Amino acid sequence: MHIKRVKAIALRQLYLYRRSLPRLLEVFYWPTVDLLLWGFVSLYLQRTTADIPAFVVYFLGALILWDILFRAQQGIAVSFLEDMWARNLINIFASPITLHEYLLGLFVISILKVTIAFTVMSLLAWLFYSFSIFKLGIYLLPLVLNLI
Repeated sequence: MHIKRVKAIALRQLYLYRRSLPRLLEVFYWPTVDLLLWGFVSLYLQRTTADIPAFVVYFLGALILWDILFRAQQGIAVSFLEDMWARNLINIFASPITLHEYLLGLFVISILKVTIAFTVMSLLAWLFYSFSIFKLGIYLLPLVLNLI
């Protein structure tokens, strides 16, 4: 396995994000919309019920962790499907790139997207709702690694 080939696949995917509004919306806009929607739902439930269930407080944390799972899965699957739809897989695998290098390159971009979305959502949750996902402490790391 050559790291240069993995970097080339990751760079190729990164170039696709540079001028594509739908791809940028996928990373920044939709996580923000999800956070605002479920943040307002959790605020509504906290203010309208006298005896709030304990899980309502953790809606935002569950949403952020769900978004990690969703973005990690979506990053690899959609990138692969776009290459299939563009009939580009033949061109990619005509080069000396192996399947493992190709998938690792997609994985690197997926992790980058997850990191950006996680940072944006965590920051907005802290700014808008005073919720910090980092309250989980050291237990956050195994949760995130399990979801990726």
